[in-house]
Amino acid sequence: MRVVHFELSCVAVAGEPSVPLFCMFYELVSNWDWFTFAKRKDSVSPPCYFFMSTSTYSKEWKNRFIFVSAAMLPESPPLRDPKAPIEDSVPVLFADEIVQWKRMYENPTRAFTFPEGVLAMGGLSPLYSVRPRAFFVKKEMTLWGLLQGDCRNIKFMVGDKVDQEMSRVLEKKAPRKGSYDHVKGSVVVEKMEKVSSRRGVLLRKQGVPENQFV
Repeated sequence: MRVVHFELSCVAVAGEPSVPLFCMFYELVSNWDWFTFAKRKDSVSPPCYFFMSTSTYSKEWKNRFIFVSAAMLPESPPLRDPKAPIEDSVPVLFADEIVQWKRMYENPTRAFTFPEGVLAMGGLSPLYSVRPRAFFVKKEMTLWGLLQGDCRNIKFMVGDKVDQEMSRVLEKKAPRKGSYDHVKGSVVVEKMEKVSSRRGVLLRKQGVPENQFV
């Protein structure tokens, strides 16, 4: 969720994701025998979100395998000892990255389970190559505006037609332990797992005009 929210936030403030920029907001930490990301101290960088949902995390995700493309990994991934101190220094940003960093912490957004339409608006959906328009009643919403709420009652339009499938979000199904499906949709579990495994790309060219929130 942190990586996807970061990418969407970059696009929402007319910026471009980069690894150094991500590392300004988050640092590598160990959690028992796992490694994860945690937000940096406010003295280093204010967060890029004002709310991070915890109720939407997949509590049993460790019961499943997640396939990751080899293109996302270095040739020789370093071995780490969870008990050893982690050196994760604050990165040095270029001038344009500093401008974007300030935009992001001065205009924080909400992190939640994003429907497919929001991912498509940010160019992150592997299911849609088009970027839809979003409407709340008759008001057209920007991506930054959508990240301020939870996207309830939002209609996503492609051309002049409403795409109901773009309102889908991932939800846990009670009968089968560790199984997931889409709300308001019919995409099978196997397809969603493939979608999840393809959402790890951090660097993208967005082609968003400068000085314009989208």
